[in-house]
Amino acid sequence: MSVAGHSWSMRTLTDADLLGRLAILVAQERESLADIVEHLMEVERREIVIDRGYPSLFAYCMKAL
Repeated sequence: MSVAGHSWSMRTLTDADLLGRLAILVAQERESLADIVEHLMEVERREIVIDRGYPSLFAYCMKAL
């Protein structure tokens, strides 16, 4: 498993390091989720999924993503 491109063993981490890395991962996930939502909003605005034969953005997310 890696965080920020560095390989490491979770068993060798101190408690503080483990919690610190967890906080970093959660922050990265939040940023990624915000980017995903922004992209989904633009896909919906452009009606791309309708043009691709999906009845809704939800259907696209469930079937394609």
